[in-house]
Amino acid sequence: MKRIRTLVTLAIIVCLSIGTFYIYAAAEVKGYPKFYIKKEAGDDKEIRSLTLSATLSMGQFSEPVMISAAGSKYERELTFTEQLNSSFLANDGLQVYRDKYRHFMRGKLMPDSFYEDSESLVFAGVDYKRTNRGLRDFSFTIAQLHKKNKDESSFQIKVPGEANDDFISVNDVQKHGGELDVFTTNSVSDHQAGASKTELHCYRFDLAKKKLLSDQILLSARDAENNTENRIYNLSSTTKMAPEKYYVFVKDSRPVSSPDENGKVSKSSVKRELYAYNMKTNAVQSFAFPKELSMVDTMINYYHGPLIYFVTPDANAKAVKVLIYNMETKKAAGQYTIPIEEIGEDTKPDIFIKDNRMYLLIVNHDQTGRVDIQTNYIMVCDLQNGKILYKGKVIPKPGKGNSLPKGTTLHVENMNVGNSL
Repeated sequence: MKRIRTLVTLAIIVCLSIGTFYIYAAAEVKGYPKFYIKKEAGDDKEIRSLTLSATLSMGQFSEPVMISAAGSKYERELTFTEQLNSSFLANDGLQVYRDKYRHFMRGKLMPDSFYEDSESLVFAGVDYKRTNRGLRDFSFTIAQLHKKNKDESSFQIKVPGEANDDFISVNDVQKHGGELDVFTTNSVSDHQAGASKTELHCYRFDLAKKKLLSDQILLSARDAENNTENRIYNLSSTTKMAPEKYYVFVKDSRPVSSPDENGKVSKSSVKRELYAYNMKTNAVQSFAFPKELSMVDTMINYYHGPLIYFVTPDANAKAVKVLIYNMETKKAAGQYTIPIEEIGEDTKPDIFIKDNRMYLLIVNHDQTGRVDIQTNYIMVCDLQNGKILYKGKVIPKPGKGNSLPKGTTLHVENMNVGNSL
């Protein structure tokens, strides 16, 4: 009986402590500035489902905050339960799934590791052990939720040939009937050559039999060879977690240049090779990379279906250039130059493409490199005609007591569309 009384007392103390914490937290948040996205031009409906994750820095203290057209919400304003089931600052678009399928989503991260259709939600992740020799013992965890009856199933399979892998990341997951394709980037130690290489894999699983059917290497290249640096990477789909016709990836090869007598390294051209894995034929096809992009360093790429969106910020032209390439016709499907005065030499826009809309987050910097709280710009463009549909900027909400203390900065880290506050 005494033990029960002790446990009850401890439970009461914990509950009171949590309640007291949230009372003080709520009171403190009331003193924080509120933000919103102020429209400068266009239609507010274009950013109705857009959210920004940011951090408000005040001297030695910082506080995560989410911002939308409706206003802002600090992490401290979430209830205890909401904080347990939320990935607040990640702003990864998965919160709606965490709320709806709480048990299935537990411990599962990264939108690239999921696939969804009308019947199921599937997850493919890579687990590993940390050792004094780095990451080892890589294995796949495959989990499936049947939406109609809420049945869950899962299994684990060791990654074949994982002894030479230094790291494995999942890039995309696609389901075809009862089979699952998991696309990964593998960093591999090439012991014979004494070097490292990068491989893109497609692992195919039988979901019913819970077994690995095949491991196909789509592309492989040493990171450096013959005085050339190689980089292999996949492009991002505009419809994450949804069915796709292709899996698109690129190989960049750049000669290693030696510095001149003044220590400067001349800019060398990049040889770019464009590839697409066809989900229907299981074949890899190569495409000629657009010539006008061969010298471009900063480029943000997306794709959906046969269309690839090449987005290039141009500080000299004060614009963002968009080239849309159709892999099936092997021709440009659109080309636009979108004027943006806010782009500077050190500006790298965060870009999100969805439903023929391009969302741009432009963060300008002052001379000290600190982010100016007044210059987090949001723009929305129509990719069918290149027109600007919306322009706005993140500012404090007007009102008494909502001024910004000196030295306060707002760092906007992430943008998402489709996961509103």
